[in-house]
Amino acid sequence: MDGKGANMGISNGWNRGVLAAVACALTYLFISPVHAGGISTHFAELRVSEIQPGRTYIGSRDVTGEPYTVKNNTDESLDFLMMVRVPEPSELQPGYEPIPDTSWIRFQRAYFTAPAGQAGTNDYYIAVPTGTAFLGKKYQVQMGVQTFGGPAFVQMGLMGRAFLSVSDTVVPLAKGDLRAFGFSAQLTCTPGAVLAALPTTTKSRPFDTLFDVPIVVKNEGEYPVRCRVEVSDAKESFVYPPPGFLPAPKKIKVKIRPRVLNIPSHSEKTIQGTLTVPKDVLTSPGNYYVVLRIVTEDTPGEVETYTRIFLKGAP
Repeated sequence: MDGKGANMGISNGWNRGVLAAVACALTYLFISPVHAGGISTHFAELRVSEIQPGRTYIGSRDVTGEPYTVKNNTDESLDFLMMVRVPEPSELQPGYEPIPDTSWIRFQRAYFTAPAGQAGTNDYYIAVPTGTAFLGKKYQVQMGVQTFGGPAFVQMGLMGRAFLSVSDTVVPLAKGDLRAFGFSAQLTCTPGAVLAALPTTTKSRPFDTLFDVPIVVKNEGEYPVRCRVEVSDAKESFVYPPPGFLPAPKKIKVKIRPRVLNIPSHSEKTIQGTLTVPKDVLTSPGNYYVVLRIVTEDTPGEVETYTRIFLKGAP
């Protein structure tokens, strides 16, 4: 890999990449009595230059040489959601425009965990869309993390900023770099949640007979991707189920067919599958949820998205 197309100047000992990180801890945090000590990261400010439209830059490979990292200085394990937003007018630095689309910044996982006293990581991807509309532009975006769930009454957060400078000219990708720099995987799954009545028979029910709308995976990137669909054991605090809904017991079988979806650029595929409820669950029905994770298989870094299935069986 020759790292074509972006400024390779890196500080703080990183010898490869396109992004410089300020080497000071960001200490904007909230501390509750449960979580003494707080959280910190050296990803306070990121600067990217000579970005080539249509290419995807992976943080740990092309940028800082490491994923986005947060140190948990508390005595409890913490779960984090990534946050990306347009800067407020008062936050905007001279010479930069607000980022026109926050989806230019994406993350490997929807959430990640940092054990007590240790660091948690989540890789990130930067991609400006193909075309000439953004050439020579400079953009600013705010990015950081927020805790969720757990025993804390007050959550903790970190917010930094990234400055993205797009190249003035387009440098075509070499054939060998097409998959490395050009995967630009941007997956979304709609709807984010579906509600259905818990089946009253042990017979397998296809998804299209359970839900009013199909579950659709969209590839909004510039290149085709292959992704798999699987049942996830996502944490309840991430799922945020309605009151009274519990994780579906393993006896409730969800089968996805096919499990692997090949989705062309700017196209979509419908998730097909069946749901089977055993007799002993039917005798005392409850309210349950199932989480489906959709994750890429053929990209240099994984990209994932989720949807939630809520099954109402109790009055």
